[in-house]
Amino acid sequence: MREGDTLKVARLDRLSCSVLHLVALGADMFGVPRSTVHGHLDRTKTVPRQPRKTALTKS
Repeated sequence: MREGDTLKVARLDRLSCSVLHLVALGADMFGVPRSTVHGHLDRTKTVPRQPRKTALTKS
């Protein structure tokens, strides 16, 4: 590692902890699991929901 890398690593570590805290806070706020929040934030890995099937009504 170079001399300035330890400072960058420390900043990245603090940022990572902050993001995890915000994810947990958001999950608690909406009453959903953290995995749901992570899935919402990372749309590239999330499978979109299927549309609801509507029942056909007889006329």
